Amino acid sequence: MRALLWGGWLAAGLAFAPAAYAKTGQWEEVFEEDGITVWQRKIEGQSLVEFRGRGVIPSSYKQILAVLADHKRKMEWMESCVGNRKVRDYGPGRVVMYNRTGSTVPLVSDRDVVMESNVDIWADRRQITIDIWNVDDPSAPEVDGVVRMPEIKASWVLRALGPDRTEVTYNVRADPGGAIPHWVVNMVAKKIPFKTLRNLRNQAKKPGYDEQLAFVEASFDWSGFKFDAPPPPAEVKPLGTDAVQAVRD
Repeated sequence: MRALLWGGWLAAGLAFAPAAYAKTGQWEEVFEEDGITVWQRKIEGQSLVEFRGRGVIPSSYKQILAVLADHKRKMEWMESCVGNRKVRDYGPGRVVMYNRTGSTVPLVSDRDVVMESNVDIWADRRQITIDIWNVDDPSAPEVDGVVRMPEIKASWVLRALGPDRTEVTYNVRADPGGAIPHWVVNMVAKKIPFKTLRNLRNQAKKPGYDEQLAFVEASFDWSGFKFDAPPPPAEVKPLGTDAVQAVRD
């Protein structure tokens, strides 16, 4: 069931593969810190790398969805986010967002991106998948002095382990654009999934999400999320698969 979309995101310097069906290597663990594990894998023919982070957040899946759904508070927790707004709302299932990432490095410009998102609910796996990809939209033209990121693919996978315990996986590959050397992009990108998940974990503890929580509650059929048995393994599809392409079409 598709419903509710939100976008948001990014810090300059991530990982990207331009071909939708590029061959990928095996995941290699990069580091584990504060209960969050980060992996990377190479994309055939590319010098940039795809990254994945995973950790368990002691909050309900609905609360985490409420945080992700709140467009106005992205700057409180998204790494280096200095601007985020809804561009276009297609109704339940599709939303287009504009996101801007501030640069703290002299002579390096801010980055921005326009993204569309889609949410799928898999009650049999107690899993919520959010796919994100870049789009062009006339309501969000390029900004002078800001580099428009040419490509991004990302996903959130929330797996409910219990009423107040959620495993969160964050996948991302993106091209920050401009003239940043790829080795610098890869070096910076290693920390992005970790920082994003750590910030999300802290943000989920904060009050003020009652309106978004009610919206999440009413927008999904949660009857299949039962906790009388262990959850099945999560299914994390590679970025750029048929699932994302179907949404594009």
